[in-house]
Parts: sequence; C-alpha cells; structure tokens
Amino acid sequence: MSYPKANSSQDEGVFSSKMRTKVAFGQREVEISAIIYDKDGTLLDSFGTDVLPMIMRSELIADKLNKGEPYARKLQQRLGYDPKSKNIDYGSPALVGTHQETQIVFATLLYQDGYNFREMLDLVGQVYAEVWKNTDWSKTITTVSGVRQALESQRRGGVKIAVATNDDTELAKIQLQTAGLSDLVDVILGADTVGAAKPDPALLIETCKILGVNPADVALVGDSVGDMMAGRNARLRLLVGVVEGSRTNPELLSKEADIVIDSIRSIRII
Repeated sequence: MSYPKANSSQDEGVFSSKMRTKVAFGQREVEISAIIYDKDGTLLDSFGTDVLPMIMRSELIADKLNKGEPYARKLQQRLGYDPKSKNIDYGSPALVGTHQETQIVFATLLYQDGYNFREMLDLVGQVYAEVWKNTDWSKTITTVSGVRQALESQRRGGVKIAVATNDDTELAKIQLQTAGLSDLVDVILGADTVGAAKPDPALLIETCKILGVNPADVALVGDSVGDMMAGRNARLRLLVGVVEGSRTNPELLSKEADIVIDSIRSIRII
C-alpha cells in the first residue's frame, strides 16, 4: 500500500521552525526540532490503557447479552488476552487498531457467535462509550519509569514534544492529563483527526504541521513496528524504537527502527 509522503521542501508557512537542538538517543546524536512520541507502551503502560479497557468492555458486553462471566473470558481470549495465564497478544487487532477498528473486531466476533452484525456494532459502540465515561483512569494508568523527568529535560533543552496515537484525541488527552504529562506536551493528536491510523503517515505529517516543524527535523519514539513504518512513510529524521514498555519483539523492532534504545531515559540533550 502506498501513502502520501511529506516533502522535505514543504512550504515554509506549514513547516516553519528552523530551531534545532542536539539530542542523543543512546549512542546516536542528531539535531532536531521536535520529538513525536507514541502513547501506549511508550509513555504509558499499555496494560492500563489497552488491556484493562478491553477486559471491561468484554465483561459489559457479556452482561448485556445475559451470557455471564464464562462468555466474557471466552471473548477476552479471542481478542488477545488469556485471563488464566495473563498472556497478552499485543498483535491482536483488538489492541492495536483505532477505536473504530476495534469496535468492528468486537462486533465481528459476536456475529460469528450468531448475533446480528449491525445490532452488535451498535451495542459495542454503546459499551465503548460507557467504559470510557465510567473508567477512573487514575486507578488504571501508570507511566513508564522516568518519563516525566525525560520530557522535562527535553522541554528545557528547547525540543518541541508531541504525542501521536491511534487512540481518539480526547481520550489521549484525558489519559495524559491523568498521568500528569499533558503540561509537558505541545500537541496531542489521535488518529480520529486524520481518519487514518499508523502506519499511515497522515497522523505524523499533521502533527508536524501543527508543531510547525519540518518532518526532516523530527525524531519519532515508539514501541511498535507500525510506529516505525509510519515514521519512515512520513520521512522523519530519526526512528527510535524503545524497549522498556514495548509490546514488540526487540528483534522485529530493530529491523524497522534506525536505533533501538532500552528506555526513554537514554534520550538526553547535549
């Protein structure tokens, strides 16, 4: 699949910032204007942002269908989470897609069990809204170790910071605010704003436009192959895979990233 790509000679009115800071990502040193971070698995622990909501949704759906806890556990297994072993398949479509995509995944599983697809899609939409509204994120969200200190250092060094996530923008803002990180981020953007999820580059290109920086002056930090592919399609300056909190096999991540670091604590201003 081909995607629209950013042009390094974009109009200065769109990508206007020429201020650059020398930053070290592990052993790699580059001059950049901004860093775009993925959210789940990079800044925030993905169990609290992805897995727990999926568990709550499956339990609520089972309750609304009068199917009980065994059916909820069955749904969880099919969605990529084994409640017995606690194993998580972070490659599951229910955990890596946008909200719209994962709702279709839920509804499709219910259709396979004999329910009307349209009715289930409506039900799943209602359940997503209920879980979103009723979840106390302060009890589920944890940050990756050292993240606030790292972002504070980058901001003091003059680097612009953005978060680009496949989640909805409003939810991402709520979660980052709950985590105590939103005051350190210049732009928070979700896939709903461009109608396309990573690895499509549209989200990253739009983030660069809002930041006022050229993609060629931006580093991307993420934990998935999809993040790295999106960054390459958007022609960003540097693609950084991070292992701590990652949902991806490090060997797979290293094949797509320019460099893989152990932790965002390895990012420092020079």
